[in-house]
Amino acid sequence: MNDVIARQVAQFPARLAGVAGLPQAYGEFPAQWADALEQAVTGLGMVGCVLNPDPSEGSGHVPTLGDPWWYPLYEKLVELDVPALIHSGSCQNGRESYSEHFITEESIAVLSLLNSEVFLRYPTLKIIVAHGGGSVPYQIGRWRAARAHPRLRQGHLLYESFDESLRRLWFDTVLHNPLSLELLLRTVGSDRCVFGTEKPGSGSAPNPDTGRDFDDLRPVIEGFDFLDDDQKKAVLSGNARLLFRRLNSQLRLVT
Repeated sequence: MNDVIARQVAQFPARLAGVAGLPQAYGEFPAQWADALEQAVTGLGMVGCVLNPDPSEGSGHVPTLGDPWWYPLYEKLVELDVPALIHSGSCQNGRESYSEHFITEESIAVLSLLNSEVFLRYPTLKIIVAHGGGSVPYQIGRWRAARAHPRLRQGHLLYESFDESLRRLWFDTVLHNPLSLELLLRTVGSDRCVFGTEKPGSGSAPNPDTGRDFDDLRPVIEGFDFLDDDQKKAVLSGNARLLFRRLNSQLRLVT
């Protein structure tokens, strides 16, 4: 798969950059995925990767992202200075569809990372959470309260507010709904959001209320009056350049 992506990028180097898949088969381990990541980045020119937080597809047999089990992959991400986009795969337990499962796993990923010592060990680790962070922005009041509660906060290793911890992560804008996107931007800040679309995909569906696809979000972002011009530019492109350092190098080469 990564070889095919690299061939596509080679055909359109001024338009495309590759984000690697990892061979996250259940029963394999993060050290193996770290080796594959290094090959994709150094050998194929990839600028980031997709990270499935649940290779067991709902069986519950893989540790959450805050667990040391994942450290070999985090170390490689930091070494290569590339971000990982959290996005789960299928779910085989019968309780959730594919779409439901990735919202569940994104929510679990945020909380497990921010209630662990991952960012104490790897402060420069770059993690993007797809679909606006799952349910976390909508449910943030509960997590603020849990972090502040003297009994419930036991075991939390980041001695800062939940809002401060949340800004250690990045979030994409693939939410399909202007009010949800506004909530995300107001909650985590425009400097932690990167523009994303889901085309082809669920975002390709036509929105009968607007006459545009649900994922046609650029005019939505440009129309937010609570963002100034610099903040809009950051969401649409500037933040991605900060995250994807290798993308900047590739753009310089083609221009």
